[in-house]
Amino acid sequence: MSKENGNCSRNDMAEQMRNRSAPPPPKGSMATAGADASASLGVPDFSKETEVYDDACDFGQFMLNPCLYIFDSTMRCARRISLKSTLGHIQRCDKLASAHVQQFIYCLAVFGSWTIVFIKVYPLCWQSNHLANYHTYLGCCVFAICVGSWRFACGIDPGNITDEQTLAKYDVYPYDDFLYTNKICPTLKIRKLARSKYDKYSDRHVPRFDHFCGWLNQPIGEENYRWFLFFLLIHVGMCVYGSTVLYLLLRGEIEDELGFFQTKLVMVAWKHIWVVVAFLLMVIMCFVLGAFFAFHLWLTAKNMTTNEHYKWREIKAWHQQATSKYQQALRSGAIRPDGGKTMASGMTYYQIRSKSTERDEERNGGEIVNDGIIINPGPMRSNAYDHGVVRNFGEVIFPLALRKEERRKNL
Repeated sequence: MSKENGNCSRNDMAEQMRNRSAPPPPKGSMATAGADASASLGVPDFSKETEVYDDACDFGQFMLNPCLYIFDSTMRCARRISLKSTLGHIQRCDKLASAHVQQFIYCLAVFGSWTIVFIKVYPLCWQSNHLANYHTYLGCCVFAICVGSWRFACGIDPGNITDEQTLAKYDVYPYDDFLYTNKICPTLKIRKLARSKYDKYSDRHVPRFDHFCGWLNQPIGEENYRWFLFFLLIHVGMCVYGSTVLYLLLRGEIEDELGFFQTKLVMVAWKHIWVVVAFLLMVIMCFVLGAFFAFHLWLTAKNMTTNEHYKWREIKAWHQQATSKYQQALRSGAIRPDGGKTMASGMTYYQIRSKSTERDEERNGGEIVNDGIIINPGPMRSNAYDHGVVRNFGEVIFPLALRKEERRKNL
């Protein structure tokens, strides 16, 4: 190699090293302004960061390192908050942080309760003659299944409508022309399918949107609603099992004590205060989770989402008000029995409500005088998606979009 070539190579290497150490040049476009700002401030790009525990992670690794998972999630959330604050997008990050806080509270409650069980309850089980020893091993299995169901539900995607391909996949429900009509989503500018909704927390359009679950940090939609129900079922079962075991254990301790019942009750409660705390927590969660799970089973039986449930509550309240207003107008002679506007089948509830109140205004010192159109609401509309309990549960356990995709693959 010649001397000139050697000098050239050394100069090229030096230039490359300077390019690596120097900050990137500023870009002129608005799309790269945020990236340039974060790079100049030394803030890493978290959009490319991968999760430590992704869906392909071995469950045993997560079980061996729960504290590392909590710490890692908290630190990544804090770094995202710092990044978003630097770029001026604080509101979205606050929602993300609140969801992680709920996950942290879940881990604190579950791991805290089971820590009490492992340290205080299990030694008592081995000494007690009122409870079989196999409950200690069964309890470990229940704990693993409980945490595993939570971790699994956190990683299941609810579905995301983004383009024509996903529109074709999730277009499985007809428009009822009452709650849902064929229109464009004002946020993402895509066709809004029946029963879908834009979720502001995850910034996605979710098919058969139910609600956003902060405990899972996931929107609940068509593809993961069944796993959400499974997650609730496992936790209700855990609370019922834990309450029963702790009750039998405490009852046995009270029977073994000498003295009056009130005295024995106080002595056992004071002697095993942590066991009593765990028992009370389990009982409370039995009622709370049991009621919540029963509510979602009722929604499933009616083929209704949480989002639709609150819409129908609003509709029923409006229907009662409109009916009362129409009957009052009939009694006062303001309209004839065949007068007034009738609910048109081609109008949605929101259009009808808008028509009935479009001329309401405040008069006479704040007194509201309704000059709106009198509407005969007629009979109350029913849920067009309710096809019977068996078929409704079938649509949740075997989602229509996944059936459609499976049929397409088999063709």
